[in-house]
Amino acid sequence: MSRKANLVPPSVSKFDHRKQLSRGDIMVGEHGLLVSFGWSKTYQIGKRNVLIPLLRLENSVLCPVTAYSKLIELVPCEDYLPAFSYHLKPKLQCLTSFPFVNILRSVLRKAGFPAEKYTGHSFRQGGATFAFK
Repeated sequence: MSRKANLVPPSVSKFDHRKQLSRGDIMVGEHGLLVSFGWSKTYQIGKRNVLIPLLRLENSVLCPVTAYSKLIELVPCEDYLPAFSYHLKPKLQCLTSFPFVNILRSVLRKAGFPAEKYTGHSFRQGGATFAFK
């Protein structure tokens, strides 16, 4: 349900831990994740954090808790680094805006959807709809 700008930086060099999620902003618990946002397009002052709980979706391929837990297990890194970091030998990289949207569209094409109709913003709309249902 977040904006792409809160999830991933435009480039590796433009990662800003105050704006994009870092590993320390996501706490994994028994029942789910607690995600802390300190900045958003609509709240740029950064004097308070918005806490978003994400519950575990048992037996669902869409479970964010399972996916994130697997990521931190496979790619451990420091709390100040980007939340969506991965290894590209020999160094640690992070997912950025351009690959984020390209991967999204590639998966949608393979699933038979019109990929050109989707952007990173679709996660915000789709996440809200999914949460409502």
